[in-house]
Amino acid sequence: MSKRNPIERSQYINNQYKEYLRSSFEFKTPKLQKLFEQQLEVEDLFKGPYVDLNLPFQRGMSLDEMIADGAVCKSFHRLGDMNFERPLYSHQEESIRHICSGRSAIITTGTGSGKTESFLYPILNELMSDVENGNREVGVRAIFLYPMNALVNDQIDRVRKILTQCPEITYGFFTGETKESIPKDYREKYGAENDTFI
Repeated sequence: MSKRNPIERSQYINNQYKEYLRSSFEFKTPKLQKLFEQQLEVEDLFKGPYVDLNLPFQRGMSLDEMIADGAVCKSFHRLGDMNFERPLYSHQEESIRHICSGRSAIITTGTGSGKTESFLYPILNELMSDVENGNREVGVRAIFLYPMNALVNDQIDRVRKILTQCPEITYGFFTGETKESIPKDYREKYGAENDTFI
């Protein structure tokens, strides 16, 4: 397709879609075929173009800067699969500071703007801070609730990569697909106190 401006491109898409429909449907009677062709000509099958103004999200400090600033604990550097030098979005920085100071938060922001980091990093900071301070207390410290299994599976892979170098932090996940009984070999390896982790 040659270069076109947005209006020409929308007209091109509209015409191509009509051509596709014209070649896909063939009626047995010439009268119906003619009515179909006439209606197809007057229809606008493609709406647009639309102008959408997506302003870039404001940037804040990087994780390295937040560690140097004391907002995030030093042992945060042990976590994997993170870019410590990339500036966070300002709402991520704000939520980390807010939650790490013991306050609650509701994060509402656009798609792809790092909502997960906004709540995950403060939780990881708390866990890593406890490890740093020698607190090895066993128990459930955080629960993440997701509306779909696909999100759980996606996030567990991410958590697995982040905690690769932190065996002292255990985690598990449960979905509608999780078996209700713990496999015998798992019980023998980890003991009864770990029955809640799959």
